[in-house]
Amino acid sequence: MGNPSKVTYQTLSATVRFYPSDGLYHAYWNTGGHKGKVAAKSKKEVERKAKERLRLIHQGKNFLPNLTKREAVAIAAGIDALQRAGYPELLTVVTEYIEAKKALRGMDLTEVARSHANQHLNVEPVPFVDAARDWFETRQGRWAKITRDNHERRMRLLTTTF
Repeated sequence: MGNPSKVTYQTLSATVRFYPSDGLYHAYWNTGGHKGKVAAKSKKEVERKAKERLRLIHQGKNFLPNLTKREAVAIAAGIDALQRAGYPELLTVVTEYIEAKKALRGMDLTEVARSHANQHLNVEPVPFVDAARDWFETRQGRWAKITRDNHERRMRLLTTTF
């Protein structure tokens, strides 16, 4: 192993060493949790590769070169499907999905949506006056006369307002 040298891009750096066991120069970096390495036969080539990868890390694109072709096609198809469905912002969709999964404690979102739709299938909109009158008629048997009169007075005020 030769003496290490440094390759830098902005504030990021990689270490370059020659390994006689395989006859290649290797560059290693660990910047902000982004580990990586590249190898080449010449020192200039490994420095160029390392600098390019550090540039991608600096721009926030370091994971893109590591994707397989299948993963890249799947990501592109997912983004295309979201855009056709009217959701142009991938990050917004991902954030909402994660929050929904947390709120539902990991339950399947489709099943919860179906269950909710089935439970509320027969709910019909009714005017406020009718709903208030039904509420009053249902509850008044439990109240004392003075409580019933107070609720009835308040209900009349609300029904004339709304």
